[in-house]
Parts: sequence; structure tokens; C-alpha cells
Amino acid sequence: MALDPLTAAHLTLDRIAEMTDELLHAHAALLPESLRPADAVTAAPVADREARPALV
Repeated sequence: MALDPLTAAHLTLDRIAEMTDELLHAHAALLPESLRPADAVTAAPVADREARPALV
């Protein structure tokens, strides 16, 4: 994310790192276990049909 020009233009590296951590924690239940943050608390897995966006 730090390599994104718009993000880098508006945020400090520390804020980009914080934002990335927040994103990973918020979506931890949807990530493969190997990519989840070690300290993430995950809720019960969401049913597969609920985790995917509806096709329109």
C-alpha cells in the first residue's frame, strides 16, 4: 500500500502501516489462516454464499 502514489501522497508511512493493520484485522475472518494477523480475533466463519459479492 505504501507504493500506491495517492496513498503515499496523503499519508505518512506510519499511518499507512496502521491502516493496513486495521484492514487485515477487519477482514481476518475472510483471509486464509496463513495470512491472518497473529493477534486477530476472528468471528465464526461466514457462510460461503455470504462472503462473496452477489453477481448482478
